[in-house]
Amino acid sequence: QRTGGSAGRSSGGVLSPAEEARLVAAAGQERGRRDLVIVLLALKAGVDAREQCSLDVGHVTIGGPPEASFVVVPGRRLVFASPLPAGAVPLAPCLRDELRTHVAALAGRCQHERGRFGTDRRADGVTVCHVCRQPVELAQMPLLLSRLGDRLSERQVHKLFGQLRARAGLPQASTFGTLVRTYEARLRELLAAAVQAQG
Repeated sequence: QRTGGSAGRSSGGVLSPAEEARLVAAAGQERGRRDLVIVLLALKAGVDAREQCSLDVGHVTIGGPPEASFVVVPGRRLVFASPLPAGAVPLAPCLRDELRTHVAALAGRCQHERGRFGTDRRADGVTVCHVCRQPVELAQMPLLLSRLGDRLSERQVHKLFGQLRARAGLPQASTFGTLVRTYEARLRELLAAAVQAQG
């Protein structure tokens, strides 16, 4: 709950709606959708930097109805809501749409294994493209890749956020954890409003 300040400034360790909008706009300026997906995973699903870096494409399910779209976060065991599987977080419409576009781009990123270059098998048994070294099976591909094509690291996520924070004009005290806390605060507000409505 916010106390003091204005509608355009953060309070209590969370972003204001205006700050959220500026950050999302800054992330959306990039040519690809990766940066926007990173920001929305934190703001709209509460997935922190470490968790995001562990995600593969196969952890994302995008169904027809909104309730059939979710991301399973490795290491989480709690059930968000039935009938979601353990560790799954439902996707807000904006995040669902961006993930759909992002995954489609990943699917078309590597076609090398279909030509003369062929594939190799990693020590863990995963079949990868001989050229770009990414898994041939889309579900096994990292959801977030660095500019060099490797799995994005937690350090790289924090560095990226620092750049977006400056571009969006957010306070220096804002961290990537601020985005997750903002999601949690919004969720508590929604739950409180639902309880109040039932009472």
